[in-house]
Amino acid sequence: MLRSLRRLAGRSGGTALVFGVVLLVLVANVCLHSLLLGHGGSESEGPIRPTARLKGSQESHTTNSPSVIGHAKGGLNLQAFLPGDRAARDQAKMDFVKEMAVFAWSGYVKHAWGHDDLEPVTRTPYDWYHTQNLLNTPVDSLDTLYIMGLHDEYSAAKELILANLDFDKVTETISLFETIIRIVGGLLAAYDLEGDERLLRKCVDLVDRVLPAFDTPTGFPHNFYNLSSQTADPRYQVGLAEIGTLQLEFQYLTDVTGNPIYAEKALYVFDQMQTMNVTVPGLFPEYLNSETFAVYDSKYSIGGMSDSYYEYLLKLWLSTGEEKYFQMYYTAAQAIATYMVQVTPENHLYIPPTTIYQYPTRGQSKEDIRIHHTDQFEHLACFGGGMFATGALASRRYNWTAHLDVGKRLTDFCWALYENTETGIGPEMARASTLEALIPSYILRPEAIESLFYMWRFTHDQVYRDRAWAIVQSIEKYCRSNETGAGYHGLEDVGSNSSKPTNRQESFFMAETLKYLYLIFADDDTIALEQYVFNTEAHPLSVRGHGRRSDPSKFVPLPTEYPVPPGTLNKKFLPPPPVVYSSSQQAQQDDENPYSSPYSNKPSQRVVDPNVTYGAIPPQPEQVKTVAIPPRFGKAAPLPDFVYVDGVLKHRAQLSVNDVPNELTKP
Repeated sequence: MLRSLRRLAGRSGGTALVFGVVLLVLVANVCLHSLLLGHGGSESEGPIRPTARLKGSQESHTTNSPSVIGHAKGGLNLQAFLPGDRAARDQAKMDFVKEMAVFAWSGYVKHAWGHDDLEPVTRTPYDWYHTQNLLNTPVDSLDTLYIMGLHDEYSAAKELILANLDFDKVTETISLFETIIRIVGGLLAAYDLEGDERLLRKCVDLVDRVLPAFDTPTGFPHNFYNLSSQTADPRYQVGLAEIGTLQLEFQYLTDVTGNPIYAEKALYVFDQMQTMNVTVPGLFPEYLNSETFAVYDSKYSIGGMSDSYYEYLLKLWLSTGEEKYFQMYYTAAQAIATYMVQVTPENHLYIPPTTIYQYPTRGQSKEDIRIHHTDQFEHLACFGGGMFATGALASRRYNWTAHLDVGKRLTDFCWALYENTETGIGPEMARASTLEALIPSYILRPEAIESLFYMWRFTHDQVYRDRAWAIVQSIEKYCRSNETGAGYHGLEDVGSNSSKPTNRQESFFMAETLKYLYLIFADDDTIALEQYVFNTEAHPLSVRGHGRRSDPSKFVPLPTEYPVPPGTLNKKFLPPPPVVYSSSQQAQQDDENPYSSPYSNKPSQRVVDPNVTYGAIPPQPEQVKTVAIPPRFGKAAPLPDFVYVDGVLKHRAQLSVNDVPNELTKP
């Protein structure tokens, strides 16, 4: 603990010292309000609150132990993160951000009504799926408009959605990931806040349509899907975030409808993943295989393709109180802190894309694992500051003070990326050691602001509001489309104060960026963190015990049994024979993959360990043998879990002494 405080005090003077004092007082559970910096703001009428919100910190923050109603957990019942002056708000800055939302929304209404997004420079609409759309901006904006008290705008958006969002008319292949976080998340959040059952029915219609996407050997859903025909576009490679960023929404939907199928489909994915033979427990590479449990990729990150998987482990625990999800999250967070966190010579902490593989044998110690850290950092990874801080303060268990330190310092690093540019806005990707932009664009992303929001709520340190306000001013100066009068645009180069604009107002600008900015300046009971979790698109969903889930007698027990036990393949959906690649094709793939492990032209040798149980397949003691691995897997990669021997699919623990894999499952 003292080492953590010394590290904080050695950083940035007064700000770090204030945070250290706050951290010490949190451990003692002493009231913090007298130690925090100024609050600002006025006492004028506040924003619209959820109709089902339970008022008063005493009745909504009681204990950190989840209650149990029958066989269903009744919620985590978190105590207040900060029991001081929860009413502190800065009304003038809230009103300023609200006006930004009105300007952004008005541009969409005038020039893109009935379409997905606004192109503010040309004042034209943009649709994701050619001429078809899912009304991304209206759905993504619903809860933001409601929270800000924009009644007319909210009503217009809702009526547009109810009248025109017709899934039968969407015949193009959609992204399941984007549809869940934006459309399902947006509909559920608006239903939670207002209670209009029509929004819930619309959501049920959508989710019922995508259930066949889960019909794969592993239960990992296909990401590319046709809503009209209700068929998937099968692709063996799926992103970690794609299969791990729907559990929060699906489990909520089960609780509010009473239908267990949604939670069963989504949570089965998490249970299946825990049976996989991974290099570092808790960590999964950016890409997995929807047909087998084999791990082929060696690139790990908390940026694009991975980020929200780790986020949802934590938030599923916060949402339900189910302990196993906290254990999954903590294992992952500790592994990230151990194997991926880096610190620059300037003492900036960051989490880069990292290559992790075992060489030459699978061991249990860190010395058996080869790790390569890049000098890169994605803007998307800035969400990690809020995640680490939330996990630490919600649990206050194990190595929580170190995790809180990671959260704070990662938030500081992301602010340094903003502070380092001419425009005061952070780039899409930067070189961590020098803070220079590698991808200098900005598309109105929210992740740095998201972490500022969490750090403000946890500390009331004025520095976080000051940073947020500086970002507001930068966005207003460089991204507001004053010439066309139509919304906000991105920037091609944040390093130039004369940057060309990018012609898109992403729907997440309304859903996330402006919402988090508004909430930073609002009081703590406007979407209280003890009562709500945000999905990865910043759509607030009440946790068990609050909002639309305030009645625990209606909770559906979390699934503990499945038709196909975790750790096994669904025989109904066994994969077809593998695609056999020529050596020249594989060499070309290796050249195109900068994160691939070194390959050898000769088959390497690897011992199949019969004493390790993989999923539900029992070990067989007489099967110890050395098998040849074809060159395309290389000596740095483990033998896949499933191989073909003379046309028969076998698990590696089932290999006999006479078996030599001559065909491999698709990578």
